[in-house]
Amino acid sequence: MRLAQLARKLSVRPSEIVDLLSQNHVFFEDGSNTKLNDDLVRITVLHFAPERLSEIMLVQTSEANEPESQPETTLETPIEDKAESISEVVIPVAESSPSETIRAQKVELVGLKVLGKIELPQSRLKEESTDEVKNAKEIKAKRERKEKQFRRDREEKQWRNPVALQREVEAREREERKQEALKQEKERKR
Repeated sequence: MRLAQLARKLSVRPSEIVDLLSQNHVFFEDGSNTKLNDDLVRITVLHFAPERLSEIMLVQTSEANEPESQPETTLETPIEDKAESISEVVIPVAESSPSETIRAQKVELVGLKVLGKIELPQSRLKEESTDEVKNAKEIKAKRERKEKQFRRDREEKQWRNPVALQREVEAREREERKQEALKQEKERKR
């Protein structure tokens, strides 16, 4: 029986069991997965829960008698039709012991069965004529010219603050008014 399993059944911490066994000069790794022999289990159960000794020892002996891996039973006759449903498979059950586990048999399927082929059309090859090549080159040249023109326009027209532009326009208008006023004054003086 494992240390953690025994601790769970006795409702104590595994460290308490390790402490008890170390007092009896039994030392082993302090891991909850450590396997304890029958004598150590008996000592531990007598210390923590003497009234449950027979119950825990019975569980331990049944686990010890149970083999680690049970061989799977196979059907005597091979399955002819692989499309049989699971409910049709008969599983033999031994009636000698009611506590045996019943395992379903593993049915191996042969694999995929190819019934026919689907012919897919071959991909079309691009047949480019000289006219198409010329048209593609012309389109590419036009696109490049437009991009160059766009870059030139963008470089020439730098972005300015609209408020600053408005102030410049107002300053020009004031200058024009001043010039106009000076012209009118000169004509009046004449």
